[in-house]
Amino acid sequence: MKKTLSLLLFCLSLFTIAQIKYKEGYFITNDGSKTNCLIKDMAWKNHPSNIEYKESEDGETKNANISNIKEFSVNNTIYRRFTFKLDNSQTSLNALNEDKNPVWINKTSFLKLLADGETQLYKFSQNANVKYFIKKTNSENVEQLVYKQFLVETKEQSFVQNNNDYKKQLDSINPNIGTSNVKYTDKSLINWFTQYTGKDNNESIKKEKGKFNIIPKIGFLSSNFEANYSSNKYDLGSKISISPSIEFEYIFAFNKNKWSAFAELIYRSYSNEKNIETTVYYTFINKRLIELKNQSIFIPLGFKHHMFINDNSKISLGVALTSNIILKDHIKETDPTNNNVYVDYNNPNFNVFVGYQLGLGYTYKNKFLVEAKYISDSSLNLSSGKFYGLSLGYNIF
Repeated sequence: MKKTLSLLLFCLSLFTIAQIKYKEGYFITNDGSKTNCLIKDMAWKNHPSNIEYKESEDGETKNANISNIKEFSVNNTIYRRFTFKLDNSQTSLNALNEDKNPVWINKTSFLKLLADGETQLYKFSQNANVKYFIKKTNSENVEQLVYKQFLVETKEQSFVQNNNDYKKQLDSINPNIGTSNVKYTDKSLINWFTQYTGKDNNESIKKEKGKFNIIPKIGFLSSNFEANYSSNKYDLGSKISISPSIEFEYIFAFNKNKWSAFAELIYRSYSNEKNIETTVYYTFINKRLIELKNQSIFIPLGFKHHMFINDNSKISLGVALTSNIILKDHIKETDPTNNNVYVDYNNPNFNVFVGYQLGLGYTYKNKFLVEAKYISDSSLNLSSGKFYGLSLGYNIF
């Protein structure tokens, strides 16, 4: 328990000291003055209402609010403030209605520039509400590209239809490109604007692209087991065993690839024996040889938070719920003085137990991984154990 608490405190301290990098950028205030500075790059999934910045690496951290600035840029990504009409229609399937027309509200927000040119493409994102806007050179305002799902009811059934007015709006800009295959997504709209403007805007796509990793590992698990059967409890001590595994990880595109979901298959085998002596009625010495063998597969499912030290190195903190699939669980109790067997039992049941896992890893060049982990008490049928592990991995995908 003390080791677990120490690991948790260490992980919390890393969260506290870890910071998202300040990148070179600028902001423009309402009066048009431009300030070059270092801006805290949050790779916002939802558009911000303020930014944190410093005038130098050692400078004081300051805040600039959306009411005071009309534009800012960080890591070559530009955000501009607009007041616009936003379709606030419900987007969840259970909340759709039969109205195909947008439900307009007035909104002031920063919009992210996706494609520049004679007509510009912008993006608004707030939770699940993602909308795209265009701004023409002869206008100070932006106009939402309209896409809305709605219900169509008939006597036989109800089904979902799409209001794809955004395609008509694109056709009005340039009818020669074609919009039949244009989807209401970053990639598809940016590709259309790339054809329209002749400018390569693919960097906007690359920056928001997730990544899938497959990581085989060779691990070492220190297993601390206690035999637990027929009202008897015997501490068998710890033992280190080799534990191969494979991890499947998807790194999300938002927040600078700092979050990921993962699943892992971990094979674990434990075999140990120990001579136990107990005193019966204060005089009689009872000697027993306890032999324990079990095998299982851990399947943790969870999330990781990645903290970048530099362009080549990162530290990762992981937490997961762990299913422990028991493949073998055998216990044997004998008297070493006469070889009498008192217990020789194989658990015939296929069991699954649920626990949790905490992990701390270091990755170099997104290829080489060193990871320490703690896996909670498994509470098996005939025994219970907790595990401390160290793994070495290589990302093959």
